[in-house]
Amino acid sequence: MFGDDFAHPQARKSYRFMDIILKSIKKKDSSLNAFYSTAETFLNSFKNIEIKWPVYKGDLFPYLTNTGEYWTGYYSTNVHFKKQVRSFVAYVHFTANMYAVNVFG
Repeated sequence: MFGDDFAHPQARKSYRFMDIILKSIKKKDSSLNAFYSTAETFLNSFKNIEIKWPVYKGDLFPYLTNTGEYWTGYYSTNVHFKKQVRSFVAYVHFTANMYAVNVFG
């Protein structure tokens, strides 16, 4: 899989780069068939292979993307813990800023 939800704000550049990678793969080993595909086609290619997919049963931490968005809404377990993590992260940022002001101010 190539990218994620917000991976291609400059799609032309990303796909030009991926085109170079695909051509390099084909040039290096002509027995490999690298191409753009859908997730469905990719997953269907595993139909005849027995795979034991890992299952994560824990909880996920909330995290901040580089665009300033928090991702916490997909999983509703341990909501109190998630609030604790958000509060702690806010405290860490505050203390880092205070340290920077103190050191450089």
